[in-house]
Amino acid sequence: MHPSGVQFGLSRGLLQRRGEEILLSDQLVETISRQAQMHVQLGRPAIRDNFLVDHRRRGAGRVRKSLSRPPRRD
Repeated sequence: MHPSGVQFGLSRGLLQRRGEEILLSDQLVETISRQAQMHVQLGRPAIRDNFLVDHRRRGAGRVRKSLSRPPRRD
C-alpha cells in the first residue's frame, strides 16, 4: 500500500501498527464480523457472491460513519 494510504488509514482508525506490520484496526475487524454475522442470520446473499469483499466494504463504511472525531496525530 502507498505510504499516504497507510497514513490515511492510521489517522482514521481503519489501520493499526503492530511492530513493523500495518493491520486492519481491531474496530474495523469487529465491525466486519458483526456485519457478516447479521447478514448471515438474516439469510441475505453477499453482493456478487463475494462474501468477504462485501462485508469488508460494509464494515469500512460503518467505521467511517462512526468516526466523527478529527483525525489522530501519531
